[in-house]
Amino acid sequence: MFSKKTKLVILPAFVLFLLFISSVLLLNELIHKPSVQRYLLEQLSRAVNFEFHTRKMEITFWGGIGITLHDIEARSLVGPERTLSAPKARITFDVS
Repeated sequence: MFSKKTKLVILPAFVLFLLFISSVLLLNELIHKPSVQRYLLEQLSRAVNFEFHTRKMEITFWGGIGITLHDIEARSLVGPERTLSAPKARITFDVS
């Protein structure tokens, strides 16, 4: 049915596709765990000098790979104390 050359192209592409899908599903499961959410928020806090608290986190792929935070509060760690809050925030990773 398929020639050997076609199989040599289709099989690795299919395996890579399955690997990508399984990675996305694993990331989606991990981001719902409180320990992973705490770690991500701690790393984000260190990067921008704000302490973050959120109700819910999701991985998003619309418009780039990112994380959506729901009911977020951010408090300044340096300088005068400022508190910011928003019903929704999106952090997109730029790999360029």
